[in-house]
Amino acid sequence: LPLQMGAFFLPALMRDFKERYPLIQLEIVECGAKDIVHMILEEKIDLAIASINTDNPKLKYIHLFDTEICLCVEKEHPFSGRDFISLEEACSIPLSMLPKGFYTPDSVLAACNRLHLAPDIRLYSSQLHTIKNLIINAGFGSFLLREAVVLDQDIVSIPINPSIQATICMITKKGRRIYNDSRTLIEFVMEKYRTQKKR
Repeated sequence: LPLQMGAFFLPALMRDFKERYPLIQLEIVECGAKDIVHMILEEKIDLAIASINTDNPKLKYIHLFDTEICLCVEKEHPFSGRDFISLEEACSIPLSMLPKGFYTPDSVLAACNRLHLAPDIRLYSSQLHTIKNLIINAGFGSFLLREAVVLDQDIVSIPINPSIQATICMITKKGRRIYNDSRTLIEFVMEKYRTQKKR
């Protein structure tokens, strides 16, 4: 799981999955998209739930849902009441970002390059907790997946116009044997998101 996915996937996995399958042990690794691809290809992990910028023919992708990258600010920030914000406006405030090599900053920086924008990035951190603290306590903004802050009452996510989309997939290595416990987890995640889409 990338750090942002862990913020909302882990509670459901550790509560609902462990309740239904108490004998299955989960070992979860949180890292960036490039590391995820290498770990799957080197068979260091069985599967990933992530959004990545590559269409590697050695990987199998199972679509889960579509989301978007938002500007995240503290609930009292001057931008917090906006329905959407331009990328140019979002780049004008002090920003803390996940490191390059993670899906979200790579996607945002690519969009900035296309528009010849120079975002005011003050800090890169691989710690999502640090980024959220800077949002809440230092007036920083950050570009994060909408779901990364869904449980944070003090942080508001503002859609960017035009939107920067992200597709969340379950990813496995083609040709690698899927063992029963991993298959059970795959089926659980697919069932959970099929249920959510019907609501």
